[in-house]
Amino acid sequence: MTFVPQLNLTVPIVMGYEKCTPKNIELIKAYEGLQFIHSGNWWNIDPKKRTLEIVLENQEKFYVPGKTVGFMSLNTPASLTNYEYWNIPEAERRKAIQQCLENATWALQHRKVKTPIYCSLEVSTIDETQYWFRKARDEGHECFCRGVAEFLGNPKLRKKGTQTVFEITVIARKVLEDSPFHVSGLSSLYLLPIIAYLGATSVDGSTPVTSALGRGTVYTPDGKGLQCRNLTEWECSCEFCRNFKGDIIKEFNDNRLARVHHNVALWQEKVKNINGCQDKGELKQLIENEVSRTQSKYYQKLWNQALELESDLLK
Repeated sequence: MTFVPQLNLTVPIVMGYEKCTPKNIELIKAYEGLQFIHSGNWWNIDPKKRTLEIVLENQEKFYVPGKTVGFMSLNTPASLTNYEYWNIPEAERRKAIQQCLENATWALQHRKVKTPIYCSLEVSTIDETQYWFRKARDEGHECFCRGVAEFLGNPKLRKKGTQTVFEITVIARKVLEDSPFHVSGLSSLYLLPIIAYLGATSVDGSTPVTSALGRGTVYTPDGKGLQCRNLTEWECSCEFCRNFKGDIIKEFNDNRLARVHHNVALWQEKVKNINGCQDKGELKQLIENEVSRTQSKYYQKLWNQALELESDLLK
């Protein structure tokens, strides 16, 4: 998840290449947890500062032997303004994906440190996913990625976007077999176990951090986000809340980092439960138990959708 130096934890973190400053390099090299170095959210970065050479050079400055688990290759979208990629002409999408593959191959050939390059491909349909991930694998890539934040962040696209993320994950896992497949920009307490069930081996996302810092949101163990200013009662047994002595609601309202600590603790417990499952059947049971416990219609809807898509796509 997003790096917050003040937390002083050891959870796995993601850092964008664009944050490469002497201070951040110092912080990353001192950090004890695992680190994934991102190729940056293109919608926030000047294209002149997001070139193959700059991205890889900055990623390598962050590299820490034994802690850096990979670099995300430079992903080039089919459009910088239209996130409904599935409606963009096929020729434009194909050109962008080809560029993504060439970017990843370039990084693989020019890296100076020994860390995996996660080949990031901007596929948007089932056929694209099947063709391009297979092509990338045939050309020597061993780790793979798809950025999905733009699909899930826009409420107008979220329904179709979620379906697209599910489809891409199912087909990528089918094509890639046991190879690592990273989903970037997905950090939902409901989506995490489902995307793991469908085949993602890792994800990154900013939700627990940015929602706490920017929107004053704390999450319940059932996955609901609540504004701390509206809280009148609170019950949570996460590691942070369990060990906090005092008025936790007041602390959430007065201390932004307290909100981050709590949210991160919840996310880490979720990841621990997912990783604790021995196989896909056990993970399925975990999800169904959570759906039953939370009584969340949204969680149930997502789970039903995932199961239906998986059944249809793997026939």
